[in-house]
This record gives sequence, structure tokens and C-alpha cells, in this order.
Amino acid sequence: RVPQSLRTGSGNIICCFYLGATTSLETVESLNLFRDLHWVLLGSLTRVHL
Repeated sequence: RVPQSLRTGSGNIICCFYLGATTSLETVESLNLFRDLHWVLLGSLTRVHL
């Protein structure tokens, strides 16, 4: 089980990651980084909910 404070904290971090990535999508490198981050976050989220 995950504490509610930790869950909302990680949610805020994910929002910051998405906002930061979407504002810097001009280059291919940031696109690749964003894709990697997306899968890493997605994997960690599914592990948290399982």
C-alpha cells in the first residue's frame, strides 16, 4: 500500500515532468527523453497500483 501523501507527491512530480517535457519538445533528443520518461513513469505507476 502507498501512503496518500506519497501518491499525491508523485502525481505532482509526474505533472511537472509532463509540463517540462511538453514545453521542450522542439528537439528530437527531448522527444526521445520524453518517450523514455513516459515508459519509466508508466511502469512505476503500474507497479504502484499492483
